[in-house]
Amino acid sequence: MTRSLLFPSLVLWFCLSTIPSRTLAESKPDTTHVSPFFDEHQLEGASIHGHEVHDKRKRGGRNSLLKRCDASKHSHGSKTPASAQYSNSVFPAESKKWGLAWPNGDALYTWSPYLPFTASEHGMEGIPMLWGWSQVDDFSRVVIKGYATKVLGMNEPNEPTQSFMSPQDGISLWKQYIDPLKTQGYYLISPACTNDQTGLDWMQSFVEGCTDCTIDAIAFHFYGTDPRAFVEHATTLHETYNKPIWVTEFADQNFSGSGGQASMPDIYAFQSSVIEFVENTPWIEAAFPFGVMHDMQGVDEWNALLTEDEWPTSLAYNYFG
Repeated sequence: MTRSLLFPSLVLWFCLSTIPSRTLAESKPDTTHVSPFFDEHQLEGASIHGHEVHDKRKRGGRNSLLKRCDASKHSHGSKTPASAQYSNSVFPAESKKWGLAWPNGDALYTWSPYLPFTASEHGMEGIPMLWGWSQVDDFSRVVIKGYATKVLGMNEPNEPTQSFMSPQDGISLWKQYIDPLKTQGYYLISPACTNDQTGLDWMQSFVEGCTDCTIDAIAFHFYGTDPRAFVEHATTLHETYNKPIWVTEFADQNFSGSGGQASMPDIYAFQSSVIEFVENTPWIEAAFPFGVMHDMQGVDEWNALLTEDEWPTSLAYNYFG
């Protein structure tokens, strides 16, 4: 599989000024013509970490972001966010394995079937997702032959606040809407469960029950503070299913309910370990750090890849260089 997924520079990606903006009236879904661009109508009803996707708007808008990008083109490093000056020990990622999960558009995936309509013009590959049952109408209408080359399965189907469904329902959804895309040239990436026992159990039941299904790669989400657990979970999934691995969300985040969150030095150390593992593991095909947004949906703010002033954070620079 060709790993032509990512942007050569996060700052360059932020500065794509040729992507036109649309008013809400212009972006209203058209039932007679499929337009492959992202807008807030198209994500209505989807949820990430228990919150509606349309709540995850970046403040300031594209115009203010482009002004900052334009200023950075004429600066000599003075516009680098202050936080980026705190760590020189984490090396920038070298390979094209690093992706962005961002519901504000212009991302590799947006937790929906919809893709940025100018992504391909800038060397970016958008990947549609069938988030869950709530998106089947949009998904079946939009994701057709030639629309994309890869597709992501359901978002955390083992979690009650996400696309929550039984493995049997997941199999039905997969067989009806995703599996047929294989004959249309799509690379099929599994539902992404969380990195706990419920996630492992759900995936096992799903794969074992979907005996006549095509699953090209296994996806998962990781939230934890120990990079060794990240490695162990990815390795377990790879060895269990003998398939490539996609990490479609991850952050140095403690959701256990006990103990504190990681310090910034801890997060840099976590990031360094994860980058080294992903870069040097052939069966890891893509990894998507969380998150490029202001509302981090319960994930500790130190993991943010975008500052309040809409500059890439030092973590973002380390991932995307």
